[in-house]
Amino acid sequence: FEMLDEDDAAPLAALDRPTAADVARAVGWARSGWPPFVIYAPVFEAALSAGARLVAAHPTRDTLRVAMTEGVDGWPATRRARLGLDRPLPAEAQADLRQRIIDTHCGHAPEHIIEPMALAQRVKDGWMAWRLLQATGERGGVLIAGGEHVRRDRGVPWFLALQDQRPAISVAFAEVADGQTAPPSDSPFDYVWFTPRLDDLDPCEKFKAQLEQMKAGRRR
Repeated sequence: FEMLDEDDAAPLAALDRPTAADVARAVGWARSGWPPFVIYAPVFEAALSAGARLVAAHPTRDTLRVAMTEGVDGWPATRRARLGLDRPLPAEAQADLRQRIIDTHCGHAPEHIIEPMALAQRVKDGWMAWRLLQATGERGGVLIAGGEHVRRDRGVPWFLALQDQRPAISVAFAEVADGQTAPPSDSPFDYVWFTPRLDDLDPCEKFKAQLEQMKAGRRR
């Protein structure tokens, strides 16, 4: 699970035949910054019902902080190679990642933070690919992660292919959109499962409202 990071590994290991609620309590989900657990509970319940072993796939916040502030050139070469960070993304994929960061922040991301954020995304993807391979071995496994992380062109599948030649299948869940009846021909996923749309609000308007709330909080 992307939603579980390395700091959660020990609490997870201490659980014996847990329920989804047990997992949430053990990892302190309410303090994690993720949306309410009720959204994710069915996925955890399905995994536990299938007898799957839950694995924390995400790096710690400290790991990402160091990557964003200091880069990864100072990391041991073996570590960079293990995570696939010794190889750059294809130029087109790197440019697309950069633009995606700009778009998802609705043009409000400061220029100086875009490259560190792009590097953090690569660290996350390389880390989750390594953890998936480390945890599952020959049996294979399933990674639950956000759509940007499961893209074949620059996400976890791209990093997996650097270390393992077994096939990986990418499945994305996408909200329906007006006028869109099929995935684009150049979809970066193997399968797209369309879901009902949560609302009709402009994401950038919601993001703008969040920024205003943050500014108001700093002024108080």
